[in-house]
Amino acid sequence: MSIIKEMVKWDIERNLIEFNKKNEVNMLMSEVNEFIDAPNEHEEIDGLADVIKVSVGAISKKGYDVELVLEEMLKEISSRKQNPTQKEIWEKWGAEGKWEKDKTQDPKTLYKADYSKCLLKNSN
Repeated sequence: MSIIKEMVKWDIERNLIEFNKKNEVNMLMSEVNEFIDAPNEHEEIDGLADVIKVSVGAISKKGYDVELVLEEMLKEISSRKQNPTQKEIWEKWGAEGKWEKDKTQDPKTLYKADYSKCLLKNSN
């Protein structure tokens, strides 16, 4: 069983199956703040892992196969080219800040994630 499926199972075993956007936002913000306020690297990793766990739970509660969602997301972001100016700077000086898309990239070369094919069969 994959770690993603184990996380979903963990939620189900604890009856954490109802999606409530406000609750999910509160949990995510709590974990992000834990990361921000972490006094050391171990606690930073713990906060980031908790963000992943909450996100996995939320996606699953919405009725989606988390692994398929992640595959679709990765296909979409992998089809993007980097802003050429930023790419040149990063190659010379190293990466810094947020990765920027090339806004001149031909839209026909971009993959758009189709999350509808990630819905679990028994979901509405």
